[in-house]
Amino acid sequence: MKTLIVVISSLLILYNLSYSQLKVASTGKVKIGATTDPSAILDIKGNSYTSHFYYGAAQNTYLRPGLSSGKVIFDVGNVGVGATDPLATFCVGTNGGTYSKSFFYNSSITDLSRTLQVNQKTDGVLGNQQLFGIVSYVDYGSAGIGAKLYGIYSSAYRGSTPNSTRTFGVVGTTGNGASGYNYGVFGALQGTQNGSGVYGSDSYYEQMINGKYAGYFKGDVHITGNLTVTGTYPGSDIRLKKDIRNIDDDVLSKLSQLHAVRFKLKHESELGGVQLSDTVDMKRIAEELNSEIYTKDRIGLIAQELLNTFPEVLITDNSGYLRVNYDELIPVIIEAIKEQQNIIDTLNEQINHLTSISDNLKSDVISDIVDNSSVLTFAELYQNNPNPFNTDTQIKFRIPEEVQKSIINIYDLQGKQIRSYSIVNRGFSYITIYGYELDPGIYLYTLIVDGREVSTKRMILTE
Repeated sequence: MKTLIVVISSLLILYNLSYSQLKVASTGKVKIGATTDPSAILDIKGNSYTSHFYYGAAQNTYLRPGLSSGKVIFDVGNVGVGATDPLATFCVGTNGGTYSKSFFYNSSITDLSRTLQVNQKTDGVLGNQQLFGIVSYVDYGSAGIGAKLYGIYSSAYRGSTPNSTRTFGVVGTTGNGASGYNYGVFGALQGTQNGSGVYGSDSYYEQMINGKYAGYFKGDVHITGNLTVTGTYPGSDIRLKKDIRNIDDDVLSKLSQLHAVRFKLKHESELGGVQLSDTVDMKRIAEELNSEIYTKDRIGLIAQELLNTFPEVLITDNSGYLRVNYDELIPVIIEAIKEQQNIIDTLNEQINHLTSISDNLKSDVISDIVDNSSVLTFAELYQNNPNPFNTDTQIKFRIPEEVQKSIINIYDLQGKQIRSYSIVNRGFSYITIYGYELDPGIYLYTLIVDGREVSTKRMILTE
């Protein structure tokens, strides 16, 4: 009020000295700058290049400096700059609305146009001082249950925005501060209640958060760089699962159909999904193509090979590309190891059984071997070649001339005789075993000379 009195007094003195145009009506109304009757309690008039001050009957106050396009209006406690009828306490470029204390509107669409810019001086700041460009507080007070409080609300969303327009709800940049203490966006959860310092969602719907987290994301998260973590813990509690079943048998055979490969990642520009709109994009892509992400060799699987074996570990992303959850292959590998161990245990049992049979046979004929040591010494049985085989293999041997009868018997691992071949040749010779004569598996073959075992060896027939 004191300021208003000073302004009025100054204007009265100015007009009295220069124009001497002052009229006081019998009603008590005063007009300065003209001799016509005043229309309000205080009416100060001027031309289009001077100030207009009007204190009207409606208790409204108007300051109109210069041309009418630049206005400062005080209206029932509201202030408007470039406004005609401010509805909020402070309006710039618009009349605003009653639901906000301040309104700013910028009609300019020139490059780098800003509606509001705040600059904070930093030169000479002390080491223990904190400076803020903008500070926003929401007074919690006694807010009712279910109230939503926003410290800062920013939106760049419009349903009719063309696809070529790039929108940013919040942009934060930082750098060249103390090493390790530069944050483009900083979010912190305080207090004792559950929540998240940073919350991201692929929709506007809120999410009840059971726990306290630095970051919580509802929806898919895509990272083009590397992700460094101290551990990953997918939900695996049995209470979180239903329809539990064992993994199908023959996982070992399915894993054998997969091929581990070395590869390099393609950049999005090599996939045809990037539109180069400016030189900044071209520079960014050139830098990314030379980064370690796209030049380093990687090891992985071909997702298409998993379609017919373990499709459960695959998803199709929004671009139509297959992605593999390698974590879900770990249980499969565990089952394959168990299956392989069962095969190994079975083979060991069969080998031990056959070894026992062989030892017994040797004990039965040991005396005969001693009596005929000269014959057995010169009789020899050699390892088949090739071994393993899948088409045919040769078993070489040497039979002394004085031997009356010699045979080669083939046994399975249970000790059952499968084949028997009579040897008529003497000296060095061989027989051929064809793969179609036997089923794939492990076999033992024994050379018997005049009813006495000379030697036993093992051969493997593959599929």
